[in-house]
Amino acid sequence: MPEATPDEVPWSQTVLERLPGAVLSGRFRVLSEVGHDEDSVRLVGSVVADGSPVAIDVIDLSEVLDSLPGQVSGFIDEVEAAAAAAAVRHGDVLTPRGWGWLDATAKETTRGTQARRLWVATELRAGGTLRQILDRGRRLSPSQAVVLGFHLARGLAALHDRGVVHGGLTPDTVRFGTDGRVSLAGAGWSAVVSNAVWSHSELVGVERARYGAPEFLENPQATAAGDVYALCMVLVEAVTGTVPLSGASASATMAARSGHLLPVSADLGALAPVLERAGRPEPSERPSAAAFAEALVRCAEGMARPERLPIVTDDSAGLERPSLIDAAPDPDFASETPPEDAEARAASSDLETWAHSVPAAETPTRTTPEAPPVPEVATSAPDEVEHRSRATGRPGSRRRLVLGGLGGLVILAVLSVVVVRAFATPSHTVPELVGVPGPEVANLIGEFGWELEVVRERSDDVGDGEVIRTDPPAGVDLDEGQPFVVVISEGPTLSQLPDVLGIDGDEAVAALRAVGLRAVVTAARHDEEVPPGAVLAWFVTDQPALVAGAEVVKGTEVTLETSLGPAPREVPDVVLVDAETAVETLSGLGLVAELAEDFSDEVPIGDVAAQSPLPGELMDRGSEVLVVVSKGPDVVTVPEVLGLDHEALLEALADADLVVGTVTGDTERRLLGLSVEGTAVGVGEQVPRSSVVDLVYEFPL
Repeated sequence: MPEATPDEVPWSQTVLERLPGAVLSGRFRVLSEVGHDEDSVRLVGSVVADGSPVAIDVIDLSEVLDSLPGQVSGFIDEVEAAAAAAAVRHGDVLTPRGWGWLDATAKETTRGTQARRLWVATELRAGGTLRQILDRGRRLSPSQAVVLGFHLARGLAALHDRGVVHGGLTPDTVRFGTDGRVSLAGAGWSAVVSNAVWSHSELVGVERARYGAPEFLENPQATAAGDVYALCMVLVEAVTGTVPLSGASASATMAARSGHLLPVSADLGALAPVLERAGRPEPSERPSAAAFAEALVRCAEGMARPERLPIVTDDSAGLERPSLIDAAPDPDFASETPPEDAEARAASSDLETWAHSVPAAETPTRTTPEAPPVPEVATSAPDEVEHRSRATGRPGSRRRLVLGGLGGLVILAVLSVVVVRAFATPSHTVPELVGVPGPEVANLIGEFGWELEVVRERSDDVGDGEVIRTDPPAGVDLDEGQPFVVVISEGPTLSQLPDVLGIDGDEAVAALRAVGLRAVVTAARHDEEVPPGAVLAWFVTDQPALVAGAEVVKGTEVTLETSLGPAPREVPDVVLVDAETAVETLSGLGLVAELAEDFSDEVPIGDVAAQSPLPGELMDRGSEVLVVVSKGPDVVTVPEVLGLDHEALLEALADADLVVGTVTGDTERRLLGLSVEGTAVGVGEQVPRSSVVDLVYEFPL
């Protein structure tokens, strides 16, 4: 049996069969597989020089390269330039330590047209990926998501500061150390691949689209704002288990996101407003990665401290841990966190302290200052003073001693007050903070030493993020160390969605306006049950999944679909149909048959001879259709005329609704016969009404 060609064998199988044991670029020895999917294989290896562990990702770029005829060399240049630019020294980013190309047989190749797969070596994180956590049905708490999001946003910010866009952030690129440390993989090359894939929509798979920003439909270029959107989707999925605004295909997913706000769930807790902003459809309305990280720090206030992340160790790597993980990294690719500015360092420190429950440092004991020496009141000893008093005989000497003693007591009292004040808790006057943006409050009161407590509530009068009130209020003196409550607005108060289904459209608009919501009446359509003008359906324009009773921000737009009533009916043709069938046909269409009878020479008795309106006309449901049923021809009976004189005969024919025609012969003689249109008719025969009857009498002799 002939050996299968490389194109007939799954590419991942070729990699797994041929790479273990190989040395890539003379630097990295491939040891074994960790995992693989449709587009990539993850391996574990070691640095040949010192044995330190590395992760080696092999990414299949066959379809991308096939879509770039004549541009392969330029694409490879872009990938390598991006990988080099992504060598950011930051603890939250896994920067490439080396990279190269494999051909279809999994052998190293040059940068020419034989290149089919990219391999990238990074520092090993043996704690698995976020995708492995989610695939096991595990979910993160909002607190855990805050910690995870902070590190990832900080890593993105470090890349963006260097002008590097990630472009491919998914749960697969979120990797953990066995100690729970999180790092972002795929930096550099992911953006180049993303740009190529989004430029050829047929290459965009469902998984990539699930984390893709809506602007990729019009501008297939990875951006910093797109990274923020992808991180938002990853965090939502980490907490809820689902990616919002996703469809069964890539195109359906992108269509669902175009112009639609991110629906936030109560499961997200304090994360909800932060993620809502990061998931907005307009890139300009999203925060930067650095601002995203700051917002995550702020929303941690009041949240429960998180438990350790439920990481999944890559035991399939067959490596001992944690000793291998603790090996010193290559100094050329150290991932130490670079020095940060004071504000960023403080934010990071605050979050890490909160996340890991590190006890705060003990407050240094205040050293009691020595009291200043009490000045001497008398310069001589008491005995000497008494002796002088006796010797001089001056009575004032003892008085001076007493006054001197009193002066010393006064000075001691003053010094006591000074000492008490020195050890009293300092206080400060609460400044006016109403209307001040929340982030500025800490700066304004930071030197006062109060225990700041932030409470959030909604307000129709104070803008989102601004101070509504403080406790104590402005003007009150508050000792250091005392609690100081700042109430910050979360925006307008919420309105409860009323159920307006089935009520008149005007009444529905009034009901929505009464609770501060905007109504848009649109897409009116026919309905067999709902009367004209009544609400057929309603939904929140930007969040269609919300139902009656849910709370939304005032001013939210609600779309109302009103009924046009039953659809018009097309009148059927029932002429020459028997009357019973005609009635049933019209009734089945919601029309009412109005029956009438008339004579017809052509239509049999009981069949429909005529109708009104004519077939094909449109009528409202319940309208009447005139149905004329044939009674057959209109005939009369020839009366008894024998034995009647001429005058009586004429009267009898007139009473029978017959018309006398030609009279032949002598009317005084005997009547010989009657005829209609030349045909003899006899008494009792039926002839058409108003027929002309000719009379034939005997002629005189």
